[in-house]
Amino acid sequence: MSRRLPFILGFLVCVALIGGAVYMQHGLGMEPCNLCIFQREVIIGIGILLLIAAIHGPRNWGRRVYGFIGAALSITGIALSARHLWIQSRPETDTPIDCGAGLDFMFQAMPAHEVIRMVLLGTGDCAEVHKVFGLSIPLWTLFIFVAFLIASLYFAFKKNETRHFERISGLNKSR
Repeated sequence: MSRRLPFILGFLVCVALIGGAVYMQHGLGMEPCNLCIFQREVIIGIGILLLIAAIHGPRNWGRRVYGFIGAALSITGIALSARHLWIQSRPETDTPIDCGAGLDFMFQAMPAHEVIRMVLLGTGDCAEVHKVFGLSIPLWTLFIFVAFLIASLYFAFKKNETRHFERISGLNKSR
């Protein structure tokens, strides 16, 4: 169970993050912008990956694969959060950035690559700053993605495990 525990804990963190985001949206009336939605989707992707890893209980190469996929997702989240922070840091005298239409409409009206391009350009409420404990939400998500990246890289580069019976019997000559 011990090799599954970190993945279970990471999955529960993702569930809590999405639960908090849904509460902020529906309970507090803080409508997410398109970049917020993309950041949520990355957290959901990381959560699904962690759930699969927890069920699988990987060793060695499997743990590395999950680590590298987790790192790629985390880097994507870091890029989205950094972009969001950049948009929020623009002076009000600059040309305002508008979020535009909702994602549902955008995906129905134009190809996916165009929707992604428009979202990354920072359309709409993306410039509105909502704070939690004194920090903006994209800054919190940036910290969270960095933490996931560090954990993913740890698992990707962690020294291989040896099986218990190999350690006891001395069959592992590499030590």
